[in-house]
Amino acid sequence: GVQPPASSPPVDPHDDYQLDVEAQRALSELVRRSNLSLADTIRVWRGQTATDPRPNKALCPDPLEWLLVGYEQQSLVLESIRTGIQHCFHPHGAVISRGQDIERSNHKSAAVLENSLLHSIRDGQDLGTYMVVDKDVATRWPAICISPFGCVPKADADPRTEARVIHDLSFPRGASVNGASNKADLPPLSYEHVAALARRIKSIKVRNPHAAVKIKRGDVKAAFRNLFGHVDVCAKFAGSLPRQGAVVVDLALPFGWTGSPAHYGVFGGAITFLVRRESPATLVPGSSDRERFYCYTWVDDHVLVEQDHDDRLELCEVALRLAMLAVLGPRSINEPKFTHWSTQSRALGLDWDTTTRTVSMPSDKIAKALLRIRELLQSPGVSRTSLSRVLGSLRHLTPSHGLVLAGMQRVSGPPGTREPVTFKMLQWIMDGLNPSIALHRVIGGAAVLGFFFLLRSAEYLAVKGTRRNYTLQVGDVKIRDGNGRLTSSYNLAATVDITFRGSKNDQMGCGTTRRLGRSGHDTLCPVRAALGLKHHAASIGSTSDHMLCLVSRDQLLGADTVAKVLRQAAAAMGADSAKFSCHSLRCGGATELLSSGVDSTLVMLHGRWRSDVFQRYTRYNQQAAVNLAMQMAGAST
Repeated sequence: GVQPPASSPPVDPHDDYQLDVEAQRALSELVRRSNLSLADTIRVWRGQTATDPRPNKALCPDPLEWLLVGYEQQSLVLESIRTGIQHCFHPHGAVISRGQDIERSNHKSAAVLENSLLHSIRDGQDLGTYMVVDKDVATRWPAICISPFGCVPKADADPRTEARVIHDLSFPRGASVNGASNKADLPPLSYEHVAALARRIKSIKVRNPHAAVKIKRGDVKAAFRNLFGHVDVCAKFAGSLPRQGAVVVDLALPFGWTGSPAHYGVFGGAITFLVRRESPATLVPGSSDRERFYCYTWVDDHVLVEQDHDDRLELCEVALRLAMLAVLGPRSINEPKFTHWSTQSRALGLDWDTTTRTVSMPSDKIAKALLRIRELLQSPGVSRTSLSRVLGSLRHLTPSHGLVLAGMQRVSGPPGTREPVTFKMLQWIMDGLNPSIALHRVIGGAAVLGFFFLLRSAEYLAVKGTRRNYTLQVGDVKIRDGNGRLTSSYNLAATVDITFRGSKNDQMGCGTTRRLGRSGHDTLCPVRAALGLKHHAASIGSTSDHMLCLVSRDQLLGADTVAKVLRQAAAAMGADSAKFSCHSLRCGGATELLSSGVDSTLVMLHGRWRSDVFQRYTRYNQQAAVNLAMQMAGAST
């Protein structure tokens, strides 16, 4: 049999890090004797069996079956935990380098900071995230792809012993793992604008000007490294250590793969989902505080902003910690990165002061930027690389750059256009809904409201499992009778007002209001749709500050769900369903307005566009042509 590995110290007498050569030897010998495939070797290393195929034993899917009910990406979270992150790489296009490149050299930075590289890989060996075998063993696996390692110094760390390891999966150009990655097979990725934090502080202060608003930042330890790849995906994440005669297979999501942020975002979003669902009343029996906690997420940073009232701060932190443990396991909490609750805090690289309600760039960052500029000006010469590095760090942009950018050709393809939803499609949807089913009621009301008010998805739906601070609430919608009085009667309702507290092009939350009257149609009417949503909200116990399109108290209608219904309607009408999404409602509403002869300026104002960019979303159709002919003929008589 294979002799079990003996103890192998991580550091030699000269304070140099070394691999676990005993584990490397034993595993390599096992592969040679048993002729194991790469996939089977990974399963053995990770302890994956038919009864428990989880690659990361620290993650448990069973509690998330019920904890994440209502989270749009729940199924992907569960699948990723049970089998590992999966990805369908392009079978054509970029050719991924195979086993013959086993000798591929690493970047110079990896050689300069080799001790730090070995430190990181040894830690990964001990944690089970790196699998190291002898070079000759790796040549047995034709599917293995070797990409170079690089190292970048970390802030406040000695680069001789600690550095950030970058697996350069974009090299070589034209034949890289990133080049072969299929962007269409990645989860959607979006981040909430940092202005959301400012709006949160402002909203608390508006309600209670004397409130003490405090900020706390929590951090997930190792972020991407908590997520393990499927055995087939891990074959693409290998690197070489030529001096050690070893090949390293990265079993977790690498810091360097184009898909890592998107897949991690699904788990980060799950943490946010859980925190935002909790309140003091859900954590402490007898508490009357039912206001839900606020959590802002940027990759692995979670920022809490709350009023210092009773035990709200302590319970909000408890909610975040419990969410991290539930989603990413017991090793996920990065204790040193958890800050104290304070009215002055540094978060997302900015300094926040909730008392003075200001946000600013840290003084040390300003000094660092000025130093870089001075060094550049004093230097007798500068390379293009160093200039790009300085400009990149400053995010430098002047009006003159616009002329250059205007002449640049687009490298990637243009974004896919969406076809407009028509009145007939909306009617088909309404005819197929069952008003006795809560989900159907909300889908119908949301679709009609989105069409008539030209709503953006994030303004009323959960997008990728996330709701915005400005997502429409019950209190944002007012139904009035013919005399302008509020009413909840279908017979008396004459107009509907919607107040938009913010939007994609209103990041500061200035707000605006739009009003519509009855359409004259039995079912496709914005007033009836809004009233129906308000009645449903009342039936599930929603108050004025709850989301308007909640299906249940814990589930906001998702954009994916609405898009699926729209595609079904498109297919029923004989259209290409792939060209329809939630944006088709906004596009369809604008197209119908123009087709009916409404002035383009009024369309722009109603849809809250800041420019004539809305013309990209409207379509020239037959009805528009008919109206134009009638108007031209009428003008000449």
